[in-house]
Amino acid sequence: MGERTRRTGGDPVVASASASGATGDWGYLALAYSPYLLNDFLFIFIDSVGPWLAADYGTRIASIALLLAVPALRTHALRRDRRRCSRLELILLVIVAIFVMRVVGVLVSIPLDTAVPSLDLFDYPRIETPWLRVFDLTVGLAFVAVTEELVGRRIAFAILKRHIASPLLIVALSSVTFGLMHWSHGLGSMLSAIIAGAILMAVYMRTGSLMAVISIHFAVNLWSFS
Repeated sequence: MGERTRRTGGDPVVASASASGATGDWGYLALAYSPYLLNDFLFIFIDSVGPWLAADYGTRIASIALLLAVPALRTHALRRDRRRCSRLELILLVIVAIFVMRVVGVLVSIPLDTAVPSLDLFDYPRIETPWLRVFDLTVGLAFVAVTEELVGRRIAFAILKRHIASPLLIVALSSVTFGLMHWSHGLGSMLSAIIAGAILMAVYMRTGSLMAVISIHFAVNLWSFS
């Protein structure tokens, strides 16, 4: 109590309010991530296209509804970012990130998932219907990118920066949490997601552009699933 009181000007009431605010922030962050952790839990009981798409799309719709319904999350989700770098640098970072993340996915995810198959609890069912496959590869993957970047980058960064001074620690914590969002897909996929999360957060912190990381996320997923 003494250290926290000194930091807040010696006022224990201010210190208590600060502690309460921090607890609330961590709770809001956990709430924002919760649909994606539960999503993977549903996945392990699914082995066909219909239920998988219903669970995946339904969870993401629920996530958006949650972000809009909770004022503290809505404030972060709807705020406008300011670009922090030149347009040329932003474009170059997007291109480099896409290729690096794709290479990491091939070199990390596939070998580890093959070596430890028992941890791979879910495989995406193949969509055989042509129009549905095209829809999922376009609208579906765009929806994935938007929802996961809203939570994994914009909201995570807005909350973490209020309590953590180190940019490296912000990147590390957010990337591990992003990896846990993919826990049912196997050790390799989860580690690949952790690395991808670190790259995406680094790009977001450098550029200040949510659209940049959404574009990277969409492009990598499209490249992977096509």
